[in-house]
Amino acid sequence: MKKNMMTVAIALVGLGATLTSCSKPSLEEQLAGSYSVTNYDQNATVSGINLTITDQLIDPATVINMPLGEEGMTNPLSGVLKIDIRILAAPFIDETDVIDETLTGTWMAKKAGDTGLDSLIWTDTDGLKTRFGIQSWDKTTLVLKGTLTEVDPDLGPVTLNQDVTLVKK
Repeated sequence: MKKNMMTVAIALVGLGATLTSCSKPSLEEQLAGSYSVTNYDQNATVSGINLTITDQLIDPATVINMPLGEEGMTNPLSGVLKIDIRILAAPFIDETDVIDETLTGTWMAKKAGDTGLDSLIWTDTDGLKTRFGIQSWDKTTLVLKGTLTEVDPDLGPVTLNQDVTLVKK
């Protein structure tokens, strides 16, 4: 009888360890990591004119880093964006430009529950928030759609709709 109880005890300990090790990682744990940017497009309507910004060449140095923060702390966000873009607002504008920015701030993920999309929120060090709906996430490729409102000195607030694709390194 003692031998059987010992076998049952060992089996229960093994089962507990298995259940603990199989717990599903949180959305933030799944998303944490470094990413290459493979798509970066924006569009807006400004004074009734459709504006599109499309990536033409994404420098391999372009990277988004989203590590997990310490327990109870915010998740740090950093990155380098080096992207040749085309700006089109026909028939007035058709030109190229370069995005060359350093990104610093924090990030967080929110589960949507039963309806809607899970969200990824970036907040830069100036407090500017970019909210993305996670369109798809297959553990390596993260497809995001979001909005960013910037204030132009002449036009006032301009809301840019963004399509961004990140690939985990």
